[in-house]
Amino acid sequence: MLRDFLRNSIFNRVFCDVFSSDDFESDDARGAKGQPCRYKSLKRSLLALMLIVSLLPLSAIAVISHLEAGKAIREQSLTPLKTLVNKTRHSFELYLAERRSAVSFIASAYSFEQLADQNNLEQIFRIMSREFGGFVDLGLIDADGVQVSYAGPYALAGKEYGEHGWFQEVMVMGHHVSEVFLGYRSFPHFVIAVEHDEDAGRAWALRATINTSTFDNIIDSMRLDPDSDAFIVSRVGVLQTDSRFYGRILQPFPLPLPRPRGEAETIQVLDKNGREMLFVTAAIEDTPFDLVLATPRGAALKAWDDLRGKMLAVFVVSVLLVVLGVNTLSTRMVRRIELSDRRREAMLHNMEHSNKLASIGRLAAGVAHEINNPLAIINEKAGLMEDLVGAMPEMPRIGSVMITPTQDPSATVLRVCPLTAVHASSPMPTMVVSFTRSP
Repeated sequence: MLRDFLRNSIFNRVFCDVFSSDDFESDDARGAKGQPCRYKSLKRSLLALMLIVSLLPLSAIAVISHLEAGKAIREQSLTPLKTLVNKTRHSFELYLAERRSAVSFIASAYSFEQLADQNNLEQIFRIMSREFGGFVDLGLIDADGVQVSYAGPYALAGKEYGEHGWFQEVMVMGHHVSEVFLGYRSFPHFVIAVEHDEDAGRAWALRATINTSTFDNIIDSMRLDPDSDAFIVSRVGVLQTDSRFYGRILQPFPLPLPRPRGEAETIQVLDKNGREMLFVTAAIEDTPFDLVLATPRGAALKAWDDLRGKMLAVFVVSVLLVVLGVNTLSTRMVRRIELSDRRREAMLHNMEHSNKLASIGRLAAGVAHEINNPLAIINEKAGLMEDLVGAMPEMPRIGSVMITPTQDPSATVLRVCPLTAVHASSPMPTMVVSFTRSP
């Protein structure tokens, strides 16, 4: 009865998801080590629940810390690279702006006729080369795209540029900075051209060719380590300077890089040699050039990689400690529960045995009582009969009733002897009735 009550108790209903269906099995359901199956299930449930409660917040904290620390350290590690790229880009912009200002000043300071004079143009070119440097030649082009005069080492006077895209752009936009190309000169160079409108309504262009060696000098000033590289690519992905790892000038760049906008941007790419490279790119304003800095990711983010390894080691050790502690705690808890259940079972067995003994005692008392009742009546009737016989001596004796006590104080023997007058020689049977007094 008590076992059924515990089976249907609130405790069992509340924790039915923790205990298995064999929670109240007998000891025959024990495992190989004598442990009931329910305790194994309970241990697994407690272990899983405590691991979830312990490891879920730990994992969440680890993930958030990893993301936030990674973001902060990446920014801290990449800031010097971005600063270097932005400074170098600014140097390129100053260099190109200075050359374009020089060409614009000459176009504004001199008339078309003055620049069309070969001697004047050569003198202006010599002064400009001496003061600014980097110029290869200088040419005056009329509105039809014909180079009217030319100052430089090549015989390019009279060349027609009317069908060239750069000439059409400069006549519309007012200025133009070309990509690096070979052209008539057969060596890499780029062009700065400006358009000038005279009061008479006549438009013409002044075109200056600049050597790309100055680009190399600016890149060399970055003082990169041997594992890093810096170069310039065009909008269409053609190298505008030599690269240590990715080819010579005017060769296509082998990796797709998105064109940056505004400040320096970072992209991580796996190059053709299988190296994980970090590219920092920045667009040079008002030009078709992009400055690119390439460096191995391991060198750039070494601090982050080291910290991430330490964080991973700490996380793994923490998980192992949590698992060990939870396993130990759950084992002790289950052992205590098992011991408590065994004590409860022993108490229940003792109570059941006591109840059985009490029931047997009550049954014996009831049977004795039921036997004592008729015996008491017989005893009373026998006494009455004996009293009547003694009161009437004339009445023949047909027998005698004798009550004989026994050694057992709770027992009495009633002897009824028949009349012995008919045949004195024959033995007469005697009826003996024994009964027990009720307490």
